[in-house]
Amino acid sequence: MDASSNSDLAADELLRAQAELWNHIFAYTKSMSLRCAVELGIPDAVHRRGGAVTVPELVAELALPRSREPFLRRLMRLLAHGGIFDAAAGDGGVEFVAGDMFDHVPKADAVLLKWILHGWGDEECVRILRRCREAVPAREDGGRVIVVDLVVRSSSSLGDGARDTEMQLLWDVMMMGVVGSPERDEREFRKIFHDAGFSGYKILHVLGIRSVIEVYP
Repeated sequence: MDASSNSDLAADELLRAQAELWNHIFAYTKSMSLRCAVELGIPDAVHRRGGAVTVPELVAELALPRSREPFLRRLMRLLAHGGIFDAAAGDGGVEFVAGDMFDHVPKADAVLLKWILHGWGDEECVRILRRCREAVPAREDGGRVIVVDLVVRSSSSLGDGARDTEMQLLWDVMMMGVVGSPERDEREFRKIFHDAGFSGYKILHVLGIRSVIEVYP
């Protein structure tokens, strides 16, 4: 590796570290935003609208001035990103959907499960995935479930990947102590996908220690 490549790598690591630091500095805004949503009555408003609502409809339901719509949109964007609400893009803008993923997942071209499955045991994951499979169209019609989670790699990994694998294993032990659920390797993911009735999957190692898994009905 030449000097310029080393320099580019160091710069990328510095930028990633900077983003991580900012994430910790501004983490308090997550709880502030959640409190704001509760005090405004947003969860109840979504429920009254049948579980799905656009931002303009939410403004009307909450009896807010129209001038508050841009601010509400930004608040909902953060809450949706954090998994407090689900968001799906449509021709009419962003639609926020409330529901119980164990009982029903609203129909969609694709369902995103970001850091969800690692918080549940195998039986619960299979239930969630079955609801997701019911919500998306057939594979030939573009249906898929997108999972963002850790996929634990081989403990025999050497070189640069060994550090990432160690972090995954540390995370697994932390989850074991906090909620009792595991961080899974590919074999364990394959089993719950199969048990939920999916036909196949593809793993993309593109998010550091996390991966993106496309799962097909």
